[in-house]
Amino acid sequence: MSDGNPKINVTWRPNIETSGNPGSHFYVKLRKEGEPTWLNLDPIFNQEHFEVADIEPDTPYEMRVVAVDGNQETESDIQRIIASDSGKIYF
Repeated sequence: MSDGNPKINVTWRPNIETSGNPGSHFYVKLRKEGEPTWLNLDPIFNQEHFEVADIEPDTPYEMRVVAVDGNQETESDIQRIIASDSGKIYF
């Protein structure tokens, strides 16, 4: 259940031209900026977007998308985001 905190819609585009197979599924890793531990969100199958809910407003987060292909995982670059109460997201 949402507590009124902002949500972030994450969308990615797998690069199938250079890697061939983008992976069997994806997941999003999230942490507050400066924290050492990543939170691994639920795996995402058959889609290229995900909603991250209930983040704290005006708090810097780091996020990355991970492509999974068997035992191989490929992580995207880290993206820094801040979501505000107004609905605006800052990168």
